[in-house]
Amino acid sequence: MQSTTSQTFTTKELTKIALVTALTCAVAPISLPIGPVPISLATLILYLGIFILDTKGELISCLAYLLLGLAGLPVFSGFSGGPAKLLGPTGGYLLGYLALVAVAGLCMQHFPKPATADGIVLSSGAGRTQSGPADDIVLSSGAERAQSGPADAIALSHGAGHARNITAAVCGLTAGTLILYLVGTCWFCLQAHASLSKALPLCVLPFLPGDAIKIAAACLIGPKLKLAINRIGA
Repeated sequence: MQSTTSQTFTTKELTKIALVTALTCAVAPISLPIGPVPISLATLILYLGIFILDTKGELISCLAYLLLGLAGLPVFSGFSGGPAKLLGPTGGYLLGYLALVAVAGLCMQHFPKPATADGIVLSSGAGRTQSGPADDIVLSSGAERAQSGPADAIALSHGAGHARNITAAVCGLTAGTLILYLVGTCWFCLQAHASLSKALPLCVLPFLPGDAIKIAAACLIGPKLKLAINRIGA
C-alpha cells in the first residue's frame, strides 16, 4: 500500500529511510581527529545504507542528514554542525557523500543480477528460469508453475550470481569513494589554498586502508542485513 504522503515510497520504505538517517546521525559524529579530515564511520553507514535502501532512498537519507547538520544539529564529525562546517575546507567531503551514494548505487543497480540474496532464481526440468524482483522467488516447471516452500529447493543458480553481485558492490563502492575523494580534495584545495601534493597526504592517503576495510565489511554484511530487515518488515 502506498503511503498517503508519497506516491513513490511505501510506508515501509519511508520507515527504513528514517532509520538509516537516524543511524547516520548517531554514528557519524563519532570520529578520530588525525588532521583536517577526521577518521569517521560515516562512510560505512553510507555503504550499508546503499544495500538497505535503493539509490534514491539512500540519497534522500543522506540529504536529510546533511540538512540536519546544516541546520545546526551536532551530527557532523566531532559532534559539530552548522553552515560553517558544511561550507568550510572539509565540507566538500560531506557534500561528496551525495556523489558517493549516487555513483555507487547506480553501479550496483545496473550491474547484471541473475541471483541475489533476496531475489532467488530457481529452475526445474525444461522450464524457463525467470528472474524476479527483490524478495521474490520464481519457480517454473514445464508448463506449470510450482509453489515455493521450505523443502522446495529445486536448483539454485546462486554461486555465480552471488560472486557477480559482490564484484558489482566492490566496484561500485570503490568508484563512489574515489569520487568522494575527488570532490572533497578539490574543495579542500580551493578553500584552504593548498596544492594537491599537500592535500593528498592530509586528506586521502591516511584513509585508503580504512575505507578498503569498510568496503569489504559492507559487502559482507550489507546483503545479509538487507535480507534480515526485509524479513522483519514482511
